[in-house]
Amino acid sequence: MSPAVYGRIERGGMMPSVPALRRMAVALGVSPAVLLDMTRQEVPSSDRDLSPEARKVVGLVRTWSESRIAVGNELLRVLDAVPMVDD
Repeated sequence: MSPAVYGRIERGGMMPSVPALRRMAVALGVSPAVLLDMTRQEVPSSDRDLSPEARKVVGLVRTWSESRIAVGNELLRVLDAVPMVDD
């Protein structure tokens, strides 16, 4: 993928094709679903932008298998749907 095309995708100027989305996900080491589910909030540009607790979670998840990540993702979706007092 050319840098210009990637830049247009990143800025929201175009959507990648399914094969391009898959290649991007493989290159980034994430599932394509992760790339498609970024509408809720800005993703930090690096781990340094995360809180200490979030860095702990990211470090732990990086050691997980794909199947464990899938289960964790579903658990997080359920938790995200629960109203919290501090939100």
